[in-house]
Amino acid sequence: MYPNACTRDFIRTLSALSHEESELLLKDHCTMQELRQISERWAVAKLIWMGFPYRVITQKTGASSTTIARVAHWIHYGEGGYARAFQLRALDIEKERAALYHTKALGLEIVDEFSRMEAVTYGAHSSDG
Repeated sequence: MYPNACTRDFIRTLSALSHEESELLLKDHCTMQELRQISERWAVAKLIWMGFPYRVITQKTGASSTTIARVAHWIHYGEGGYARAFQLRALDIEKERAALYHTKALGLEIVDEFSRMEAVTYGAHSSDG
């Protein structure tokens, strides 16, 4: 059953290692496919947290809508691990979100999507006129 003593021991070990040492251990411990999946889910989670629409997340990461929905479920209804991780890295994540938005790093289509979303959001809440 998860989590078990071995899992907890592995997490404690990762916590005690430097960033570089943790990376080496993960490379030794996981298959390339597992590392790709972890990386993809983390990228998806960050983009969900930043507020990007699913369609944009699929374009950026190549993740399926099923993967995106699963990650979103765990962000909203999980144990709180994603929330805590993103809270700890809030400034970095906000800078990354702003850079993606303003530099069009994800493509013009994404900026257009945000423009449409902002127009609807701000238009619906506008108090003038």
